[in-house]
Amino acid sequence: KIDKGFRPNVSMLKGTFHLPVTLGQNELVKPTKDPSPLPVNSKEITERVKGFARHLGADLVGICRVDSRWGYSHRGEIFYNNWEEWGKEIPATLPFAIVIATAMDYELVNGAPHTPSVVESGVNYAKGAYISTILANFIAQLGYDAVAHHFRHYDFVLVPLAIDAGLGELGRFGYLITKPFGPRVRLAAVTTSLPLIPDQPIDLGVQEYCGKCLKCADTCPSQAIPSGGKIIFNGVEKWKLCEDSCFDYWAKVGTDCNICMAVCPYSRPDRSIHRPMRWMVARSPIARILFPYVDNLVYGRKWRSRGVPSWIKYSAENP
Repeated sequence: KIDKGFRPNVSMLKGTFHLPVTLGQNELVKPTKDPSPLPVNSKEITERVKGFARHLGADLVGICRVDSRWGYSHRGEIFYNNWEEWGKEIPATLPFAIVIATAMDYELVNGAPHTPSVVESGVNYAKGAYISTILANFIAQLGYDAVAHHFRHYDFVLVPLAIDAGLGELGRFGYLITKPFGPRVRLAAVTTSLPLIPDQPIDLGVQEYCGKCLKCADTCPSQAIPSGGKIIFNGVEKWKLCEDSCFDYWAKVGTDCNICMAVCPYSRPDRSIHRPMRWMVARSPIARILFPYVDNLVYGRKWRSRGVPSWIKYSAENP
């Protein structure tokens, strides 16, 4: 496709996506719990769960009560020839969710839509599968129900769970926008009966900023991102993507594109020069109007793939 099947990068891609496939089987995402639940203090166990998640590699972790609206109703895609699961109703949800985010490398994302970017997606899907599987097993050993949700096992749409867990806000392009990394994250989660203390949603000024910016919509090669206002879709007010156009472009280039993620002003690295801008955007309506123009001045209005480290160059000629 876009990189003509450049074998070193395609091999990296296949390697990274292998782990979630391995960890997506039922006995791993739904571990058997110990029959004797350990009595816990909610504050103490919440701190312990978050600390363990970070130790395992989570860059962000938050907790929410599970809103059933974000859950899938019936089993869909099948990965392990367990066709008897197809169309089955998904059981009632557990009450709490631990949502984790891992940060994607800025340089590799800036290679979008070439293979380095999708390799980085695969790396972080693998991290999410690893972290959520271990967390679920840890909680099951405490005697509580736990289910891991990652690239090869989703009972929920994870972005709204992450919003409820205080990790960020929904952007125009449908990604979660976090405070330190913008949309450069991949998500995983664990739902559980372990009594935890939920976090609260946060306001980063994203809704107003995305309303003015339009950079992702103008740059999207498939025109899948709307340039107009929000609509009510399935009872939720949001900017509605054209998913078919987006996926058609994925099929055309052979990667998960990531141009909208790369071009987003919130994706800029978490450095001292960018932190004051984020602070002002979160607090000042004027900054939300001004800073899209500043970003265009510094980074350009139109997207072009940046250079990537030599170890992951995407052709024999690519510098």
